[in-house]
Amino acid sequence: MEEFAQSVSQTLSSNRPPDAVPQRATTLAALRAQLGDCHRCPLCDDRTHLVFGEGAERPRIMFVGDMPTAEEDRTGTALAGPEGELLGKMLQAMKLTPEQVYITSVVKCRSTPARRPHPEEVRRCRPVLAAQIRIAQPEVIVVLGGAALAALKPDETLTAEDRGKWMELHGVPMMPTFHPTLLLQKPELKKAAWHDLQQVMKRLALS
Repeated sequence: MEEFAQSVSQTLSSNRPPDAVPQRATTLAALRAQLGDCHRCPLCDDRTHLVFGEGAERPRIMFVGDMPTAEEDRTGTALAGPEGELLGKMLQAMKLTPEQVYITSVVKCRSTPARRPHPEEVRRCRPVLAAQIRIAQPEVIVVLGGAALAALKPDETLTAEDRGKWMELHGVPMMPTFHPTLLLQKPELKKAAWHDLQQVMKRLALS
């Protein structure tokens, strides 16, 4: 696991700007304290709150979206609004609670108006996400949406066909599925998303 921690940090933090490198925190709380009132990219000008992430310190599953939702930005919490409510129901169906997993995003601040994170914003925030993964050491990463997957696999050509298929991030299994925002817009996709989560449950012997 330590070898993974080093490799994921090196990969996600490649080409990082000097001011974006967090010190080597050993807890998520310490990492959040080091991040402070982050001004590493222009997203800080639009945000209401920085949404760092929340959940278990050593979760079996880490959920990673692209950027905070509108309600998460308003409240500063990572499980808020209609999207958070839906994700909570998904966790309940998996027989999990929010306290048993960790929920975060690739970038920690929301743009106004909402959009996909720009590559430079992703690049500047990658060291923070890499440190979160290093500290949390999840058994599985569930990737919420194509933008988050592209940020985690920046050197690969990805398509919609990659959703629902197991990938790896330096030995850690990674399952891409739909973002709750899209599931709210297109409820007909919920069945496919549930199939993705069932694969995670089977891998972790949760069912």
